[in-house]
Amino acid sequence: AENNAERTAPPRLVTAWSIFFGYIRRRALGYGVAIALIVGSSRAAVWIPGWIGRFTDQLSQRRLDMRQAAHYAWVLLAVAGLRVLSLWVGRLYINTHGRRLVYELRARLLAKWSTLTPSYYQRHSVGDLLSHALSDVEIIRQFGSMGLSQAINCLSLLASAFYVMAVHMDWRLMLAGLFPLFLIPIIMRTFGPKIKAQSIRYHESLG
Repeated sequence: AENNAERTAPPRLVTAWSIFFGYIRRRALGYGVAIALIVGSSRAAVWIPGWIGRFTDQLSQRRLDMRQAAHYAWVLLAVAGLRVLSLWVGRLYINTHGRRLVYELRARLLAKWSTLTPSYYQRHSVGDLLSHALSDVEIIRQFGSMGLSQAINCLSLLASAFYVMAVHMDWRLMLAGLFPLFLIPIIMRTFGPKIKAQSIRYHESLG
């Protein structure tokens, strides 16, 4: 009975997003290291203003000699180098695998199209096929490469900045500075569908 149930079970729907998350799961260790590097770079970016503040405080109070100035210079150089290197390595890994993911998606899409009957192509225009092969796959690539790395970088940097502002600044100034961020989802919700519809009309005009 169990074997019959397995044979009669409907096939699992394979989408671009399921392929994307499956691709990440197969490379979870590499993505985890890349995310840790990007988060570390954001943390290093928050350290830099603090060291510059200590340097300017001692300079304004005339308590800074050449040895201390050299110490601050080396510390700032090390922190800045750590930020640039860790951010570059993390983004390089994610962006490289984003390109490989696109190759895998388009290869599987072409393999799927080669198994479809002529009636499928009679029901769908060339614009629909181009939209799948170009726009839809490109969206996955952008999300899986720069979108993912930028989201991690921005969220970690925002969390660090939020902590510094909440602890060392007036909370009202913090709210005034962060308020515009809450408008971004509303703007994307409003204009996102319109941009997608315009893209579909453009590809249909090519067909």
